[in-house]
Amino acid sequence: MFGMNLLAVVSTGVECGPYTDHASGVMLTFNGEVYNYRELAARWSVPLDRATTDAHVILRGYLLHGADFLTQLVGMFALAVHDPRTSQVLLARDRFGEKPLYYQANRDALHFASEIKALAALAPVSPRVPDSFWALETTTGSATLFDGAELLEPGTFLVFDLRTGSGRVTRYWAPESVEHDGADVRAALDTALERTRPSEPFALMLSGGLDSAVLAATMRPDVLVTVGYPGEDRLDETADARLVADSLGIPLVTVLPTAADFAARAEEIVRALDHPVGNASLLSEFMLYERVAEMGLRVVVGGTGPDELLLGYVRHAILLDGPLGDGAAGLESYAPLRDKFKRHSMSRRSAAERYYRLILRGPDVDGSVRRLVHGVFAGAPDVARALSITDLLTAFPPLMLTSDKLSSHFGLERRSPYLDHEFAECCYALPLTRKRTPLLGLKAVLREVAADVGVPRSIWEAVDKRGFASPVPFWLDNELAAWSRTWTGGRNQQHDAGTGGGRYDRARMMAVLMGIWRHQWTSPTDVVKGEQYVAV
Repeated sequence: MFGMNLLAVVSTGVECGPYTDHASGVMLTFNGEVYNYRELAARWSVPLDRATTDAHVILRGYLLHGADFLTQLVGMFALAVHDPRTSQVLLARDRFGEKPLYYQANRDALHFASEIKALAALAPVSPRVPDSFWALETTTGSATLFDGAELLEPGTFLVFDLRTGSGRVTRYWAPESVEHDGADVRAALDTALERTRPSEPFALMLSGGLDSAVLAATMRPDVLVTVGYPGEDRLDETADARLVADSLGIPLVTVLPTAADFAARAEEIVRALDHPVGNASLLSEFMLYERVAEMGLRVVVGGTGPDELLLGYVRHAILLDGPLGDGAAGLESYAPLRDKFKRHSMSRRSAAERYYRLILRGPDVDGSVRRLVHGVFAGAPDVARALSITDLLTAFPPLMLTSDKLSSHFGLERRSPYLDHEFAECCYALPLTRKRTPLLGLKAVLREVAADVGVPRSIWEAVDKRGFASPVPFWLDNELAAWSRTWTGGRNQQHDAGTGGGRYDRARMMAVLMGIWRHQWTSPTDVVKGEQYVAV
């Protein structure tokens, strides 16, 4: 049995799936957006009318090419196809995992859904935190925090045989498996922007940093939305956001979250996420999506991607250049990370071991994270690409899940233009000398684009990355201290991973979110009560 909900962004008159080819009986259920479906419709001879969606084109692609059609899709998606002719079900996920897909497979049945809550309504799942979770404060690969549930990895598909109860996962895409000369980044970016630009009114999340500023200057959204924390110099980028908005003549809406906002929304955030995520931007993202929905918009655009693909994180600079000195530009906000590098005397260790220790957030009990990082570095052609692949396998998946689940919670479609796979392949293939230059620093090639499209110089020259981080950890030790203790058993959880602690240590936030999550899942029926969740 297939089921799905439909977010009708463009038209409310389209057919709601699941979608069936009546001649063959093949059925599709689908979540996401395929940006090049009109091009594919022409290629596959699919007539388009007002009722035809990208899902109809996907179904045709499967009928023509089987699982091979996945390599021709450009977009974000989680999908399932039941083929009664072969008694098989195909589950597939987009290349970067923008859309989640959970499943439970055994000899008796295959269950799958876009949310754990939906899966729990179909099959028994139980919360479980493996020791390996604390190493990164996230799971890796197909693991989840629930016994009986796996997460289909990005860029893979599962073929499950209903007759034998057996399945096999196959990878159809990885950036390191694609040959690309990386010659024309600007052309690849222009193509990505053209593909992902919404045809309807949309908002763009503007952090005040380089990535979102380039999108604002090139995509010209109807409104820009940002978040501010007055008095928090390290976190508040409203002045930069205002500078960008004024330079483009685009309205800017500023959201100002408070400690009371986090206390009031924390349980809703965890319920939307399905499991705790130690992401410093949780509250900021949640309230920005909430505000966009209140404005009556259905699509929001964000700037995720360049930091992983073009080496934009300060930890990349530390790995490549060492701690750079106490007052180095770009490290003012990252003293704990710099001190961690110094404390472990990592200068004599291999690049893989140094980066492993930089990303570690807790005890790596079984050594799985060390093996993952060392394996990536051993197989990568250079350190720049090793950094990108490591990030895509570790820190990146929870960012994807957070963006999708929180935006979907408010009925929004979240688009990330930089995750166009051809643009990503181009960026990945660039040599380190294009990603970092002595004059422009990290993400050099994107800074060149920013200068060309008119982003204010102070924005594309800035190197002190902050993003949408919030002061929630500080609040939990101060005005929210009593409230936080109700979720942590009277203490704030810390992990001795050498993070440095301090005012913005996210371990405090993770402890609270974990407490809320455990409470919500002590009786799983409470999580789905009063709400309807359907597969994919």
